[in-house]
Amino acid sequence: MKFKFDCGLIARSLIALVFVLAGFSKLKLLMSSSADLYSSMPVPESVQMIVALLVIFIEIPLAIAYAVGFKYVKAGWALIGFTVLATVLVHVKIYTDLPMESVQGKFLQMNMILKNIAIVGGILATIGCYCGKCLTCSVKEHKGDHNHHNA
Repeated sequence: MKFKFDCGLIARSLIALVFVLAGFSKLKLLMSSSADLYSSMPVPESVQMIVALLVIFIEIPLAIAYAVGFKYVKAGWALIGFTVLATVLVHVKIYTDLPMESVQGKFLQMNMILKNIAIVGGILATIGCYCGKCLTCSVKEHKGDHNHHNA
């Protein structure tokens, strides 16, 4: 009996790990000092705590559902939306608001933006095949034809 890696499960789990760890880090920060956590978001200060809690309690369950394959296509699209919003509303805003002298800060935000773009690409790669075989089959099984699920 040959052992076969489930590349889809591995890929989804590694991507989800980023969201789960980020969610728990945000929760820890929120419990210690929520004042600075969402100060960069374009929302009124009065609703920053609510936004923080929503982000945390959406991010972690979605990532877990995506990782284990529970409605992973819908969870993947939701994570893509979440990631694009976070990139535009937080990281791009911080990047553009930083003064030109803040090279280290700009470098950090650019890395966060590029990381998020890579995450979106990884999610798209894992949800692109609805049959679930593309990431687990061998190249010989497909013979280069990845349109088998459209039939």
